[in-house]
Amino acid sequence: SKMNFQIVEAVHLQKFFVSFWMGEYGEAVGASDSAMSFPCSKMPKVELPHHIFYRGIAAFQLYREGKGENWLKIGDEMHEQVEIWANNSKPIFENKLILLKA
Repeated sequence: SKMNFQIVEAVHLQKFFVSFWMGEYGEAVGASDSAMSFPCSKMPKVELPHHIFYRGIAAFQLYREGKGENWLKIGDEMHEQVEIWANNSKPIFENKLILLKA
């Protein structure tokens, strides 16, 4: 059911955030991919900006570690999303945009 998908998505997002903060960036992005595979992931949620921001940081870190060019592409996609938000709400998202550019 729809509610079950939302619960499973929430579990994957929680795993993403925990893995990110533990420095397990590959595992974090894997959990993020799992969460984003559900149709309900397209709905706006409170944690979406943090998810996109941390996903970008994790992808860029994996790229810097030499894990492959695909991570640069993912990081760039997340950067583009934050840039859109920063253009519409500079006081909230400009700092995140600057950090992703670093």
